[in-house]
Amino acid sequence: MPRTVIVDGEEMVVGKKTTVAAVRKFANVPDDAVAFYRRDGTVRLLEDTETVAERIPDGGALEFRAGPIGEGTDLATDGERE
Repeated sequence: MPRTVIVDGEEMVVGKKTTVAAVRKFANVPDDAVAFYRRDGTVRLLEDTETVAERIPDGGALEFRAGPIGEGTDLATDGERE
């Protein structure tokens, strides 16, 4: 089932097998940028091999950030990768 996610402020329809790497390539995001999404006020990191539709709810935002994420930055995580 297709799902709509927000990437860099734009809606993108992803299929059930679309990976974070595929979205990264389509959106022209650098390889060194960390992929993440927010759930219940918590930042969840994503690997490039993960399937977007399994992690991000319909209408949710897939975000990318170059540079550090975590404790001591303005974007703390729960310390886990999903």
